[in-house]
Amino acid sequence: MMLSLMLCQKLPLLLNELGVQFSQETQCRYAGCCPIHEGDNSTALTIYKGGQVPGKWVCRTRHCEETFKRTILGFVRGMLSRRKFGWSKAGDNTVSFPETVRWCCSFLGQELANLKVDLVALEKRGFADSVELLVEPPKNAGQGMPRNEVRKRLEIPAPYFLGRGYSPQVLDRFDVGTCLTRGKAMSNRVVVPVYDTDHQYCVGVLGRSIFEKCETCGYYHGPGSPCEPVRKWVNSEELSRDSLLYNYWSAKAHIFETGTAILVEGAPDLWRVVESGYENVVALMGTDMTDRQQILLECAGCLSVTLLLNEDEAGRMAKERIRKKLGKTYCIRQPHFDGKDLGEKPVDEVRKILGGDA
Repeated sequence: MMLSLMLCQKLPLLLNELGVQFSQETQCRYAGCCPIHEGDNSTALTIYKGGQVPGKWVCRTRHCEETFKRTILGFVRGMLSRRKFGWSKAGDNTVSFPETVRWCCSFLGQELANLKVDLVALEKRGFADSVELLVEPPKNAGQGMPRNEVRKRLEIPAPYFLGRGYSPQVLDRFDVGTCLTRGKAMSNRVVVPVYDTDHQYCVGVLGRSIFEKCETCGYYHGPGSPCEPVRKWVNSEELSRDSLLYNYWSAKAHIFETGTAILVEGAPDLWRVVESGYENVVALMGTDMTDRQQILLECAGCLSVTLLLNEDEAGRMAKERIRKKLGKTYCIRQPHFDGKDLGEKPVDEVRKILGGDA
């Protein structure tokens, strides 16, 4: 813990020393391509600057953190393994943990023997984090803009998603619209509000570019514009995705009634499932399930989970991780489907995938 804290105090210098480049930096995190497996997804890697575990990181495509651990030491080990062995996937040769520690001590100009770790304090911190996980509500719960104010600021329904085949009714229900007062963060994006568990306050927003992928650079800027790193989806700084499930405010009663939760990746996937007649559906807003999100399912009385994640590489890996995480607690069902993402499929096909029930 002491070594990790010392590394995080010099995080910008550390990342520069490792040759890591990012496409985005905010007050809380860095984001970019994962340099450990040399991916090309500009939103795959996130390194958090603070929080309960400083330097926590995640690779959302190949999940390199599962091999090297989600600590800053694990990230350094992954980078050193890439340098030394050309590591790209689980099973490849890796640099040892002692070698990683020696490299970090050299970077810090410290002797390992002079690093003192308070084991008692470390144990207390671990216990406190466990308790906090169970009793602390999401930090933005009960805060934010009231829903009626959110709707006043949006042109609902969003023309972009109408053009993608979503019904005006479902877009109106979820307040999906174009911002009437254009701000820099959500310029040329459709705004998708995320609400607290009581559906009273907006605790953050997701924003989808209204443009499709550029065949030249792979980003989502406007046609005819110079190539620039415009991401497909972004979220507002205050949104705590790890602590929330999209549509939980509506789905929790239906999960309690049926005992089953349908779990999808993103908001558009969820809208299509709702259009297909299912109300007990929530979205991860990504491909990871956190302990907090699992607790939300437990609070809703969930007994079984239908995993309806997309069939790309990230979705398949996510289903395996979630199955391992939830398999001892819930009955897991994994319907299979090919081709387009769930949100691109017609209602009749979604109903066939789900087999007529949740």
